Amino acid sequence: MQNLKVSNTGIFTILLISSLTIMVGTVIAPSLYQIAAQLGFSKSPGWLVTLPSLGVVLFAPVMGRLIDRKGAYNMMILGLIPYAIFGFGGAFLKYPSLVVIDRILLGGATAAIQASGTVLIAELFQGEKRMKMIAWQGMAID
Repeated sequence: MQNLKVSNTGIFTILLISSLTIMVGTVIAPSLYQIAAQLGFSKSPGWLVTLPSLGVVLFAPVMGRLIDRKGAYNMMILGLIPYAIFGFGGAFLKYPSLVVIDRILLGGATAAIQASGTVLIAELFQGEKRMKMIAWQGMAID
């Protein structure tokens, strides 16, 4: 895949998708205490933000192997589907145990997106352009 010309739209898309890794926690942060109280997490609302990170840790090795087998682009697309399902699905769940499972699986989808984005940058860019993209990706994630 090296030596391909990547359009500005392609660059923007990679960076936009990379920014999804931080969204798993920041999207619920403004209403965290209300969500936690409704679900019975009032003593430990931080878990709702932390659980996707646990999912990333648990699923990252598996996602890395799948990226090696299926390719970064395919795994990025496959990661976006459960990301959307588990991201929106949490809004409709009523039981704390299901929310915990949902948040961990959301972390697994995040692992696929996160690793795929980095691999795509490594495959599509070389030298100084690669370093610039990695820096931009870091800024998109923060």
